[in-house]
Amino acid sequence: MARRIAAQDLYNAVWVEDPQLAPAGDQVVFVRKWVGEDRKYRSHLYRVARGGQVAPFTSGAKTDHTPRWSPDGTRLAFLSNRDSERPQLWVIPVVGGEAVRITNLKEAVTDPVWSPDGRHLAFTARVGPGGPQGNGTPPPKSDVRVITRLRYKLNGTGWLGDERSQVLVVPADGSAPPRQVTSGDFDHTAPAWSPDGSRIAVAADRSDDGDYHNRSDIWLVPVSGGDLVQLTAAAGPCGQPAWSPDGATIAYFGHENTYGGATQPDLWLVPAAGGVPRNLTAASGLGAGLGTAGDMHAGSTPPPRWSADGQILVYGTSHRGATGVYQVEVATGTVSPLATGPRQVFVWDWRDGHLIVASSTPQAMGDLYWWRDGEETRLTHANPWLDQVELGAVEELALAGAEGWPMHGWLMHPPQFDPGRKYPLVLHIHGGPHAAYGYGFFHELQLLAAQDFCILYVNPRGSTTYGQEFAAGNRHDWGGGDYRDLMLAVDQVLTRPYVDADRLGVTGGSYGGYMTNWIIGQTRRFRAAVTCRSTCNRYSQYGTSDLAYFNSDWEFPGTPWDHPQFYLERSPITYAGNITTPLMIMHSENDLRCPISQAEELFVALKRLKRKVVMVRFPDENHELSRSGKPVHRVERLEHLLSWFVRHLGQQPGPG
Repeated sequence: MARRIAAQDLYNAVWVEDPQLAPAGDQVVFVRKWVGEDRKYRSHLYRVARGGQVAPFTSGAKTDHTPRWSPDGTRLAFLSNRDSERPQLWVIPVVGGEAVRITNLKEAVTDPVWSPDGRHLAFTARVGPGGPQGNGTPPPKSDVRVITRLRYKLNGTGWLGDERSQVLVVPADGSAPPRQVTSGDFDHTAPAWSPDGSRIAVAADRSDDGDYHNRSDIWLVPVSGGDLVQLTAAAGPCGQPAWSPDGATIAYFGHENTYGGATQPDLWLVPAAGGVPRNLTAASGLGAGLGTAGDMHAGSTPPPRWSADGQILVYGTSHRGATGVYQVEVATGTVSPLATGPRQVFVWDWRDGHLIVASSTPQAMGDLYWWRDGEETRLTHANPWLDQVELGAVEELALAGAEGWPMHGWLMHPPQFDPGRKYPLVLHIHGGPHAAYGYGFFHELQLLAAQDFCILYVNPRGSTTYGQEFAAGNRHDWGGGDYRDLMLAVDQVLTRPYVDADRLGVTGGSYGGYMTNWIIGQTRRFRAAVTCRSTCNRYSQYGTSDLAYFNSDWEFPGTPWDHPQFYLERSPITYAGNITTPLMIMHSENDLRCPISQAEELFVALKRLKRKVVMVRFPDENHELSRSGKPVHRVERLEHLLSWFVRHLGQQPGPG
């Protein structure tokens, strides 16, 4: 008999990540990640051919990840923390043999990429002014921090210090130490070799005032030395450069920051010899590189992929909550789908007609699929334990938002749903605000449904994947139209006789936490709330967050000192006196995006008012706790979430 999903099923989960097609297109190497018996993440490399068996490629007690095929397909570079505290670069023969360690740095190695002739590897590492350091004991440093920069911290990284992301090049046989090819007080990311191996394209903001804007450009780095060449002069971020096969053109993702953090990125082209960039996908309205929210997937957006003849570019993006892979004709800008539908493609790889996607659905956590000539072949069955779990069914919703805005969403029903019963309803709100729910697997939502709750999750104005106007729809209006949209969504679902209007809950994280705080300060219709990694005071967050001073100037009319009344009016803390809903505040102590002080401010206000509130703090965790935090903390967070809602919603209406 099938059982229901549990919080501790996180320990059963297996993630498939970072698939990489062999140059011959005959097999794929990917990362298999799981939670070990010590309750820590582990990952190894696996490989599989189309129609073949999945087989391990690496083993051991440490983590291996980021596999990259050599151009001739005979070797595989990867990153591993075997024999080191931080990931280093290794190379292993594909036909068998021992892996060879290529780097020996104190810094973590990231973004490895082969030179076209297979003789060298480029990578990035955070390097100080003195250059890369070996694994020897570093000179003693004072623990006193002297800060002179505006951008001095970053969630997930911590205090930035004087290290910057630099590009280094190392022989692929490890015969010489890495050589640094970029320098200066700038971050250089996403290295991409030119087809002739003489230059490396990177994304960087090399301006003197880089801390004051969200901007980067595409630059060319001569591998043998010399001045860098700037190819773009964008008003917004550019990244993920990819050379055309003939070396004449570079494709990249970027935007002009027209709508601040709500600006939809597109796929651009720029001549490698210099010239005016061309927006290749603007006419499609789809954007490029957009994803959807979830708590059971990982991976970054792959760069665009060129066809061998240079006529086609392949890229990923999302439309109406569905994340897929598309192709665009370079000559005409005509966009057509390759792998789309009601699913979440969270990472992929493509080589001339062969497409590998890692995708999930609300009922399937994530597997690899091989697409060829429109036919799909499943390559993995990573989570067979889910075959014995009865999950909640999901109903797609077309709702009416306020002021005529349309709204798209989903209603998850409990397992063994009986329309003749009455069920509590939990409104779940995504972060961002410029993000979106979609068709992916969401452990947290399934877990709530397993408690016999209905879960409503929608994309109100301000969400991405519905076009530029919709994404910018809540500018200067946080807690306004978006709040009305969410309340109307609840109203429309409450017309269903099986939804209990007297047992409503609300939760969300980041911006979703902001909206949770806002909602319970505006209405008393909810019997319980859980706010996660939230913000309650937009005035104080401006100066304490790692990024709020960037996005607030566009999201709000300007700075808090120029518009103090507006900031306070749009801060949930201002309405603390209205809050009577029992509230659980969950927050990570190392969260630099929405600092722990935001949780403390709201907690103290409500305790001072003698309201029902509890604060749950997670040490050594940051803003990404629910997605990539320590497994034991992720499980405990889910257990606290469940216990609060079960306590306040799991019984018939009565005293809370």
